Amino acid sequence: MVLGGQPRLGVEIQDLDSDLGSYFNRADGKGVLVLHVVDDSPAKRAGLRAGDVIPELDGKPVEDADDLRRMLREHDAGTVRVGLIRKGTRQT
Repeated sequence: MVLGGQPRLGVEIQDLDSDLGSYFNRADGKGVLVLHVVDDSPAKRAGLRAGDVIPELDGKPVEDADDLRRMLREHDAGTVRVGLIRKGTRQT
């Protein structure tokens, strides 16, 4: 994700919808799909991959891409816990 021209997390994302949500085991269609992970970014170093779904950040639900951006802007510097779904399995 790019905020203010600088990579913050280092991912390109897309909102889920009901169709994508059912494919990625998020029937409610809430969360974001990672489309691309920037090389040498915090996301890459943390192990995020294209195809991951981010349904939560620091234990709080992520509704869509705008919600994730807002949550990251409001987050203090330091570590952020990203909950994700990869190949149908929840991980942090």
